[in-house]
Amino acid sequence: MELRNRFWVTTWNQRAQNPQLFNENIYENIIDYDFNVDYGYEVNYKLFNYFLFAQRKYKMNLGGGFRQNQLR
Repeated sequence: MELRNRFWVTTWNQRAQNPQLFNENIYENIIDYDFNVDYGYEVNYKLFNYFLFAQRKYKMNLGGGFRQNQLR
């Protein structure tokens, strides 16, 4: 879960920094996630589930090996 969050945060932040290429209404904010900090299970769980929710809701793919049908 933590490894997936690292990948998804990187992808999310790249998109948030490119509003001319990606919907700025979806990628409104950069996620401040320091890879050197141990956020613990609860924070990683919530972030992981937020990314799952966003991928389902907006029919997007943040990559990292999950296909859309695996997100249901």
